[in-house]
Amino acid sequence: MKVILFVVDALGVGAFDDVSIKRPADNNANTVKSLSYYYNFTNHSFWEKVNLFGGCQKCGYDYEGADSYLGHLEMIGVAAGKKDFNVMSYAQKIKKVFEKYDIEDKGTYFNFDEGKLFISNNTEGEAGLSINILGDMSRIYDKELEDIGKDLQKMICPPRVIVGKALNFSENDIIDSIVSIENENDVLSGFSFAWLRKNANGFLDTFSYSNLTDDSYYGNSIIDELLVNNINVSLIGKTSTMFNKYNVEKFYGNTDECMNLLSKKLSNSNGENEFFFVNIQDIDSAGHAENPLLGAKRLYSIGEELKEINNLLNNEDLLIIVGDHGNDPALHSNHTREYVPLICLNSLDKELKRIKKLSDLPKFIKNKFNLHLMANSTN
Repeated sequence: MKVILFVVDALGVGAFDDVSIKRPADNNANTVKSLSYYYNFTNHSFWEKVNLFGGCQKCGYDYEGADSYLGHLEMIGVAAGKKDFNVMSYAQKIKKVFEKYDIEDKGTYFNFDEGKLFISNNTEGEAGLSINILGDMSRIYDKELEDIGKDLQKMICPPRVIVGKALNFSENDIIDSIVSIENENDVLSGFSFAWLRKNANGFLDTFSYSNLTDDSYYGNSIIDELLVNNINVSLIGKTSTMFNKYNVEKFYGNTDECMNLLSKKLSNSNGENEFFFVNIQDIDSAGHAENPLLGAKRLYSIGEELKEINNLLNNEDLLIIVGDHGNDPALHSNHTREYVPLICLNSLDKELKRIKKLSDLPKFIKNKFNLHLMANSTN
């Protein structure tokens, strides 16, 4: 049996009821609706057939906000909270640990060696969750950049460090991209990858990033139980960078590369029980760039590729399609707090109706593999 949990990153289907109070900027958010204005999906497309635009089942999530990492943690059965930290409060430690660099504390970010790399809070997801690092590819090697990220993680212990690299950006771009958000006890500021991707000329063409995550932060999960029960697990796309502790097959690449690998693995399957956890980022990237036309075209293409994936499955196999939050390009360049679609092929409707939130997915998946429920899948 094969179960595919396929996350279309940032595919939202309408704002949470609480956004008027908790996130007023997300009022009327509906990523799917916005994308549908820019492309004709009615011509027998995959998404029309699975009723994405006509009222498919919606799924919520437990955490307050709109963050990819927290959403994925819920999908594997981990109840995660934020950590209350501000990277700028660690100035003395950072200057001591990285003493070989000339470090300037600019109040909202650190500048290493006059633009070799920059460090700040991440304010595109949830405050107190992640740290940004951005290196100039012309001046720093990947290994040095990753080592800085690992040292920073050991020092501050954030759940996630986002290590980015690119060309064609300046300190003025960093300054212009600064975004501030309120945390429980502080106002956090940091440079915005989304702003840089949209506004720094040539940045998007060279930008890439990886995630360094705190293994102890997410404890035991459905993945642990699947592995204990000898079920093969593959992490494809962004999921491969989120869960570092697992010694499983991982692959990170662009959408076409990820879909080709998934197709190949399904075609060559020998009948063993397998779980594929996939994340495709195209809709999120288009949302950050506030480019609904690009997002609409990519959504159509992803649907056609999913149609081919579904054709490779047997009757007992399962393809579950969800989002992790929204990113409505018609509103702004950041994530939007939206319900996400729940589309499950080869499953009975009565089983799907039990899934109200992303945190319900682990139980559903484990039942499909006939596994006993874990007594405690949270920290």
